[in-house]
This record gives sequence, structure tokens and C-alpha cells, in this order.
Amino acid sequence: MLTNTGRDLLPVAMALMQWGDEHLAGPAGPPLRVTHHGCGAQVRVEVCCDAGHEVPLDELSVARR
Repeated sequence: MLTNTGRDLLPVAMALMQWGDEHLAGPAGPPLRVTHHGCGAQVRVEVCCDAGHEVPLDELSVARR
């Protein structure tokens, strides 16, 4: 069971794993596969806005508060 801190850090760890799977996996493929218990599909980390829309990276804006 993860703590609240672990749950908050999980998307970061998943994003790093996804990056490694896409850029560093050898011919045998990634060493691990994370799947959704509900449907069996592979889990991916995506960038979404607070309204729930997936945001393409070319549509991001960064501003000071």
C-alpha cells in the first residue's frame, strides 16, 4: 500500500519508466509492463489540463504567477 507521498510520486516514476521504455529498451522490449486491472490495457502517463483534456505539448503555456 502506498502512502499519500508515494501516490503523489507515482506519476513521476511512471513517466520516467515510460520515457525509458520508449528510448532505452533493447530488442526484447521494456522489462516491465504496467496494465489496467479493469481492461488489461497498458497504462500511459499523459499531460492533461484540470478540465480533463489531453494537452499536446505544443499547446502548453508557462507563465509566472
